[in-house]
Amino acid sequence: MSKKTKKIVKRIAITYNPKALLVEFQKSEHENSLFHKKLTFRKIDKRMDHETLASVLIEKYPELFETVPRKSIEKILKRLIRGNVDVLDARNQEECSEGDLNKVSEEKLIQAKKSMDEVYGINKVSPSDERYQYDRRVDYYPESDSSWD
Repeated sequence: MSKKTKKIVKRIAITYNPKALLVEFQKSEHENSLFHKKLTFRKIDKRMDHETLASVLIEKYPELFETVPRKSIEKILKRLIRGNVDVLDARNQEECSEGDLNKVSEEKLIQAKKSMDEVYGINKVSPSDERYQYDRRVDYYPESDSSWD
């Protein structure tokens, strides 16, 4: 069996319908061309273990995933398994019923955008506002390693 060359992963995205990972990569450091691989999961449910699935992916596609931190792969797979439950309405922090706004009617899209505009207006800080702070700098300390994503 010939050894496959290690690829440099640039980005990983997920789709929920169908459930899949989209991996963007370069074949080598010296090549600027980006390639894409779609890994579709036919049978996946909320009871699946994201750690086990990560192990299977790393074993099956070592040339793709050996440069990606395991925790990042697990985090992405956990979101994929759970489904699109992270779409929240910012006003009341309840699950948004629309989910994917690319698949809703024009009326629901307009309503969702209007809702987002209202939330933006509430949170917007302009120079005339007393909460406004010029050149604000904040140090963030992530709870886990976030160097890859």
